[in-house]
Amino acid sequence: MTTASNPPPKSLDLEAAKPPPPPPKHPLVPGFNDPPPFLVFLRRNWYDIATQLLCVLIAFLLYTFCPPLMPRYFPVFPGVYTTTWGMKHSQPYLSEYVSTLVSAVTSFAVPAAVMGAIALWGTRGFGDANAAVSLDRLLF
Repeated sequence: MTTASNPPPKSLDLEAAKPPPPPPKHPLVPGFNDPPPFLVFLRRNWYDIATQLLCVLIAFLLYTFCPPLMPRYFPVFPGVYTTTWGMKHSQPYLSEYVSTLVSAVTSFAVPAAVMGAIALWGTRGFGDANAAVSLDRLLF
């Protein structure tokens, strides 16, 4: 029995308390259905971002300042494949078809673009996109 001083009990159903979902977007318009504000994203992920930047910095410093532990030097000169050593161990020098930098950028950018496109047009969930495209899952 409800009266003005005794309101009906509130529902404990959490799903009923949620606001209604936004209207669906056009299938060709990219975007997320549940994007958090940028500062909330930073507050939740600052540790992951800092860890990834630290790993990149350490890798760069090792590459820049540390020599290889066991360097292997092979003679490279024009016509090396005509010498006795060259006949046994070498092949004619060929320039790279794809440079190392292009290969590195492509190996990172293509999977990130595919996963980002699936997240923007397929699942439309920000959490799924963040988990799929985060650097630590792509690089390591």
